[in-house]
Amino acid sequence: MIVFPDGNFCRVFKIPSNYPTGFCFGEGRPTNFQMMDWFNPIEPDMVGVDINWEEYKERLKEWLLEKSYVKAGCNYLVITDFNEVFMFRKAYSEDSEKFLSRHVNVGGGD
Repeated sequence: MIVFPDGNFCRVFKIPSNYPTGFCFGEGRPTNFQMMDWFNPIEPDMVGVDINWEEYKERLKEWLLEKSYVKAGCNYLVITDFNEVFMFRKAYSEDSEKFLSRHVNVGGGD
């Protein structure tokens, strides 16, 4: 259970599909995440209320999956101001899978 503090804000980032290569050796490598959205995830009547974060997170994921910016096959990262973080991914629809299996050579052969 979590009691949400004063900070009620979160950001949604699209995670890149490719990352820099090579070793970092403590210096790090720049990576671009695209910020897709930001909002107050906790409804006003829930601020300060003890709720089950895992259940609420699943509700947020369902809501986020309906957003027009969320594309199938992409990974998204949600970071909150109250120290909770989660990732989600929109699966391809069954129709998309059928299309890909007919039009994409997955085996790498002829």
